[in-house]
Amino acid sequence: MVDNFPDPSLIYDEIWRNLARGSSDPKSEYRWMNLSSSLEHRGSSVRTVVLRQAQKDELTLRFHSDCRAQKVIQIENCSFVMAHFHDRKRGIQIRMTGNAMIASQSVRREAWSKLSTHQRELYQSIQVPGNPRKNVGACSQVREIKDKNFCVIEISILEIDWLSLNRDEHLRALFQCDTDPIKAEWITP
Repeated sequence: MVDNFPDPSLIYDEIWRNLARGSSDPKSEYRWMNLSSSLEHRGSSVRTVVLRQAQKDELTLRFHSDCRAQKVIQIENCSFVMAHFHDRKRGIQIRMTGNAMIASQSVRREAWSKLSTHQRELYQSIQVPGNPRKNVGACSQVREIKDKNFCVIEISILEIDWLSLNRDEHLRALFQCDTDPIKAEWITP
């Protein structure tokens, strides 16, 4: 390793600190995660989701979804996904690849219990996300708010690609998270 490069373990720790903050701070650059999933015959699909939890020790990211959404169907058919974060202020991009799955019922129940009434109402639509809609406007009031359409998606991180695009020098580090210990190396940007 070249002596003038920063210690990759410091960068790795900073990545997870920023993600943990992003999962709770609506103003964080790491709050919004671009998620790419795919279906064999349709190619990749990218959408932005809200990062709800980042766990460094478990190497996982979590976000919420309607269980009827296309992203859930895609993940059930092909668990390999990519998450992308972009810190515009600091010129940092992070790409994380991993395997996604629907989290356990206990994780789902805990997440549901922390949602506000308004957030819970967002999962009450009778119509399936992505299906055609006849009327635009207020949805009918739901008498009883249930969690049947709500799920938590958990991504087990396999690799992190960190890129710093600063004026003086671009730096890029790759972290292989599926090895013990985690392997870090500098790569050409």
